[in-house]
Amino acid sequence: MEREEIQIQAPIRYMSSKKLNSQPKKKKAKKRTLQRAQYQIIPTPMKFSSVATFFALYADIGLRTYQGSLHHDTRSMNLYCDVLGIEMIKEQNYQKISLTIQKKVQIELPAWQNLIEGLLDSESNELRGWGTRIKNFSIGYEQYHRELSREEGTMNGFNQKELMEITEKTERKLARYLKEYPCIYFTSVHEKYNSSCKETCFNEQYLHELGYTLETFSATVLQEGIPSMLPYDNICSTKLMLDNYYTLGKDGVETPEIISDLSMKNGYLKRVRYKVIFLPSYRNRVYHMTGIVVILGRENSFVIEDTEEKCEWNKTFLKKIIKKEKDINKFMKMYYDRTLILPHTSAHKVCKIRELNTVKCEEEEVGWILKKEEC
Repeated sequence: MEREEIQIQAPIRYMSSKKLNSQPKKKKAKKRTLQRAQYQIIPTPMKFSSVATFFALYADIGLRTYQGSLHHDTRSMNLYCDVLGIEMIKEQNYQKISLTIQKKVQIELPAWQNLIEGLLDSESNELRGWGTRIKNFSIGYEQYHRELSREEGTMNGFNQKELMEITEKTERKLARYLKEYPCIYFTSVHEKYNSSCKETCFNEQYLHELGYTLETFSATVLQEGIPSMLPYDNICSTKLMLDNYYTLGKDGVETPEIISDLSMKNGYLKRVRYKVIFLPSYRNRVYHMTGIVVILGRENSFVIEDTEEKCEWNKTFLKKIIKKEKDINKFMKMYYDRTLILPHTSAHKVCKIRELNTVKCEEEEVGWILKKEEC
């Protein structure tokens, strides 16, 4: 009996009418996040920028703008120098404190030609004069170092014996000033291919005039950098330094007596009389230029508040930060119905300390006692 092969087919898969008529779903495209510009401050174009407020020159000389002119400020050294240490040196009749300073490696200062563009284009005769002065100083510096590198430098025309006499005379003057007066001095060294501020020294008397002890000064310098250590009005001495930097005679040059304010540690100003002396010295075909600030005396026995720079700046800053805190609270109240207790908004309620002129108070008290005895 023959058998027939029966082929069994798999049943047709059941599909609903909805699936038969439906089309494959398209994937939804992800929304692209809006790219926002990341910025903090939009700078003014260089063509319209104002005159710079800081000028870093050769030989580690830093200048700042001051009352429409320029002056030398020790705080500017923090921008391009690091303080590596503080050393106390005991001499026979006095002791001096020396700051070890090193130029920052990572910082690149702009060329002097770019720095003086704004000065030379200024409408102020004073600032244009500073631009010419810095230009002449920088050209003289470059010429002097070219001569040193080619062994053509004559050290201002002095022979070897005269150079030794000048150096010994400078050292004697420095020792006498450090012994008798509160003073600070800076020494710049000019070698063949390099120039820098080698030494910044001052005696303990000068430190006391600023209101520091050795401990408080050391802590301030190592934590915050070099503070303001020179009288504010040193425009005359700065001009004298730049104009005579490479043409100092045997005796150097000095300013007349100047009356100015010295910034103290507590933020007050002390009125002092001072002068600045610039002295040359030469060792092993290396030119040293030393500028020494000598405080000759005080103008009065009390101090005045530093309203000119620090206090005015602090008031402006405080107004801005209080306005910012008020805007924050306005936003919080509008959207979250909450207010925050912010630190500066109530600053006007803080008690303020007023400095009293103790000399005047004592005189009034004595006068009152005399009148009482007469009665």
